[in-house]
Amino acid sequence: MDDKQKKGRPGNNQAQNKQVRDVAKEVTISDNRKLQELFKRCVEHCSRERGFNLDFHDLKKIAEIIKSERRCDCDG
Repeated sequence: MDDKQKKGRPGNNQAQNKQVRDVAKEVTISDNRKLQELFKRCVEHCSRERGFNLDFHDLKKIAEIIKSERRCDCDG
């Protein structure tokens, strides 16, 4: 079985957005607009500015840090 996440984020933008939404729901930050916005900005910063190829597990770690510490760990 081929694991789609072995190489990082999904190829198309719609799949990337769905993945971010799925992580936000799983970590239960989707009901808090400020945390959700911080999470999105952090993911975008880590991906575009820092060049990280984030997979589902990376996104989940970021969301958990944002939920507990109310900040982005990658300075985004």
